[in-house]
Amino acid sequence: MLHDLHLAARVADDAVLLKDGRIVAAGEADAVLTAPAIAEAYGIDVEIGRTPQGHRYIFPVAR
Repeated sequence: MLHDLHLAARVADDAVLLKDGRIVAAGEADAVLTAPAIAEAYGIDVEIGRTPQGHRYIFPVAR
């Protein structure tokens, strides 16, 4: 189990996002770790992309 979104994006094959104890999204990490799902679960805006080596990353951005 990971609570660090950036680390989860880099190493997880599957992910589950929770908000107030309920599942917001679950499944393959690429499908779950999306900006809209993260905004719903955590109330933050994020930038999501891939490094030149193909690793996913998630960084918070200012609103």
